[in-house]
Amino acid sequence: MTRPDPIANRHLDTILRLLMWCGLLGLWLFPLIAKQFTDEVQWSTMDHVFWFFMLAIPGAVIEVVSRLTSNWAYRGGVVIALATSFVITWANLAVGIVGNEDNPINLVFFGVVAIAVFGSILVGFKASRMRWVFLATAAAQALSALVALQAEPFVWVFCGITTALWLAAATLFGRAAEAQTVAGTPPA
Repeated sequence: MTRPDPIANRHLDTILRLLMWCGLLGLWLFPLIAKQFTDEVQWSTMDHVFWFFMLAIPGAVIEVVSRLTSNWAYRGGVVIALATSFVITWANLAVGIVGNEDNPINLVFFGVVAIAVFGSILVGFKASRMRWVFLATAAAQALSALVALQAEPFVWVFCGITTALWLAAATLFGRAAEAQTVAGTPPA
């Protein structure tokens, strides 16, 4: 069995990280450019600053994770979890998931993201434990649909998709834990 080339892996990591940062920069610049062509984009300076941090924080987390682990399943779990958290937060702040952004029911969706964030911190970001955190997060997301029983069907679809994404992250963390066990590293 041939071992993977560590230099090629580092080269791929560098390319992927560069693509990620270029993509995040493009997302950050999009509203700035759009403002030049339409009056529909009414962002203040603080909106742009907040948008910067919404993009930079997940990017920084992915950067750190990619430098700390070469386990692609763990990395994939982190990317899916961050992307799901980002979409929930962005949708909730921009227009609200149920009704508008001022609807207090939307706080439930921030609670789901909080379970993922604080649960991950509590388990020390260990793959075997992160699997359970994201299974709990998926359950909380599925239950969040119950608070929106009288909402439009979009909310049910949104909750279904995000629940599936949380489950995908849990599965990837489970695979990362199994890979650690197979490699002889005690599971965390």
